[in-house]
Amino acid sequence: MTMTTKTRGLRLVPLLWLIAVAMSAFLSAPVPAQERVDLTAPITKPSTLNCALDYLTLDPDLVTPVNGRIMAVLHCDNGDTIQKVYDATTTPTGQTLLSTLNTSNNSTGTSLIKRVYNRLITDGVITGTVSGTPQ
Repeated sequence: MTMTTKTRGLRLVPLLWLIAVAMSAFLSAPVPAQERVDLTAPITKPSTLNCALDYLTLDPDLVTPVNGRIMAVLHCDNGDTIQKVYDATTTPTGQTLLSTLNTSNNSTGTSLIKRVYNRLITDGVITGTVSGTPQ
């Protein structure tokens, strides 16, 4: 079987198209910036004076109790958000904390929210003292 020049050219078209697509993908790939600004004065954030619990999730996972999870999200007065998750991979585990909260007596002056703040302080997530009156 002999190939004519026209037949050989038709076989090269898909190969050339593939090469063109590969080259355009390579040439259009993002390149990390090579330049930056070294600040002569650091950008300082406003100091944080207080944080308040924005929301609290208690997920007991009744199907697999060892996977219990607690997530606390705090909103601070400078606009920062602090999040802490307790689950099976943390110490104490989420399930341990859920069991403690479930059997705690919150009518003795230590509210649920205050217990959350105290746990976050104990674990070094925040530093400070709890103030205010439970609602």
